[in-house]
Amino acid sequence: MVLSALNIGKKVKAASTSMGAPGKDQDQVNFIAAKVDHLFRTITRPGGKPYTYKQVAEGSGLNLSYIRKLRVGKVANPSRGALEKLTKFFGVMPDYWFRTDDVIPESAYQNHQVGVLMRKISDAQLNEEQVHALNAAVDAMLAPVPDTPDGPLSAE
Repeated sequence: MVLSALNIGKKVKAASTSMGAPGKDQDQVNFIAAKVDHLFRTITRPGGKPYTYKQVAEGSGLNLSYIRKLRVGKVANPSRGALEKLTKFFGVMPDYWFRTDDVIPESAYQNHQVGVLMRKISDAQLNEEQVHALNAAVDAMLAPVPDTPDGPLSAE
């Protein structure tokens, strides 16, 4: 290449053409970083404290430093798999990453809590008897409340 021959021995900063127009890439990086940061600030641990990078890494299967880089805007093009893992961990819908608002539906909080419970159950390595007891407790909790003349929870 002629350009290379003329610049032998000089450091030349090459323009990247694979990432799009200047500025656009940084906007995308900042957009994803803001989304990840919003999840950390909004979807919290039981008790209201924010998750640590370590907790998100353990719960999502992502590398701790990769999560940190995503949150501070150091990853230009996060993988689909990484976004899927964060989506699952935080309980948001996949379209969260494409919307310009930061609205997180109430169902995301519920989905997240279900994920927390699933990880706890998995980590506990329950035996068969414990699994049956847990299933019975969940079934009882989710059973419809029978209607009474004074309402579902009438005092007698």
